[in-house]
Amino acid sequence: MITDLNKKNAKQEFKDSPSAAGVYLIRNTITNMQLLLPAQNAKGALNRHQFELRYHQHRNRRMQAEWNEYGEAAFEFILLKNVRPDEKNIREALSNMLDEYKQQYGSGNSNTWY
Repeated sequence: MITDLNKKNAKQEFKDSPSAAGVYLIRNTITNMQLLLPAQNAKGALNRHQFELRYHQHRNRRMQAEWNEYGEAAFEFILLKNVRPDEKNIREALSNMLDEYKQQYGSGNSNTWY
């Protein structure tokens, strides 16, 4: 049986835990090519990219070609920021975060994988 105290503790733990939604960056440290994206499950998205690259199945042919040429050691997979768990509008928060990081990392210029 769940008591009110247990519910309160569980709710607080949820609020204190990082959200799955966030913005991530994948970068080739040699060529400086990068991919900056938001995702509802950012860690899952990063894992998917790594899996697809390792097994030569990535949907982005240019990124896959660089992975094949330079190897895994040349790539960084970074979770930049999570949305707060108590955020009411996750999509808006992701959009705002993405805009912030686009300015910081210069996404959208010639060094971006699409």
